[in-house]
Amino acid sequence: MIKKQTMLVIALLLISSCVSNPESIIVSETSGQIWEQEVIKWIEDSKRISTISSKIFVEGKEYCKKLDYLMAYIGIKVWSKDNFEKKWHSQARQRFSLDEQIKILHIVPSSPADVAGFQVGDVLLKINSVPISDQRIFISESNNKDSIGKPAAYSITRGNQNLVITVEPQPACKGDVYLVMEDSKIFQNNDSNIFISTGMMSVIDSDEDIALIVSHELSHNARKHRESNKSVGFLAFLIGSALDGILEGWGDKVTKGRGYSDVSPDTSIADGLENVANEISVSQEQQAITDTLYLMANAGLDINQASISWRKLEQSIDPIEIETFRYYHPLVPNRDLEMEKIKKEIENKRQAGMTLSP
Repeated sequence: MIKKQTMLVIALLLISSCVSNPESIIVSETSGQIWEQEVIKWIEDSKRISTISSKIFVEGKEYCKKLDYLMAYIGIKVWSKDNFEKKWHSQARQRFSLDEQIKILHIVPSSPADVAGFQVGDVLLKINSVPISDQRIFISESNNKDSIGKPAAYSITRGNQNLVITVEPQPACKGDVYLVMEDSKIFQNNDSNIFISTGMMSVIDSDEDIALIVSHELSHNARKHRESNKSVGFLAFLIGSALDGILEGWGDKVTKGRGYSDVSPDTSIADGLENVANEISVSQEQQAITDTLYLMANAGLDINQASISWRKLEQSIDPIEIETFRYYHPLVPNRDLEMEKIKKEIENKRQAGMTLSP
């Protein structure tokens, strides 16, 4: 097994907001054959994640519309040699025919791109009149919320042909899903992106396991939990800094001439208050649990095993990562009971013909 570096990201670019260029695949020095096997496995897992994620992001559009968290979606994932560390560029060119051009890696079945006639391997040149010189431009242009419902002309090359394909983007929840080449088992979010490690994929048994992760992290992002907590954290830091200043002044008077130092930076009130304020709260986690089941149900995914899936995923987290996981996913008392209550609520709404909305 190739040893992976921690949290080195490969982007799943089918559903993307404006983010920085995807990080490289970085692996230890090894044979080209093993490298190729790793990339092929990553491609297959990426396709699986992108197909499942698309259902959630597209069918969750009404949920995200209420939260002002929409983007345009066409349903393709792209790549180029820049997805790889420089030392692997030659190998990427030889094995996968990749250069600096932006090429389609995967098309989500029944997506707008699929219906419009895109094919894997198509090289993207322009969106309307905008040249696609790198993946950041592609993301910005293809996911622009203002382009929803407006036909866009994609200039492409397919073999020796130059073609123009028109596609009409549809609304979907905003965000990226990243598959991280990392042996440890972890998943999390960072305001707009969702990360799943390849190590976590090794314990995932069903599409519902993936859907549970994506829906849960999407809920935190759409409700801007971490973003709002950062604002509170900053205010807490300012208050704590003022208290630190008072204590430091007091400490100077008390400790003067006694041979020991004043208040240690390790005991900073500012840092402590900021860290507490930044954490996902139990109430936010409870909201995310509710939203998760509704997002899965709207996507036509089975929510009956959600409690089992959550326990399995949580128990699979590597010990070295568990504190980070719990920082973003605090343990909620009676989580299973909460899930059972929500499942009954969803079923009652279904039977009454009501919209499934949390």
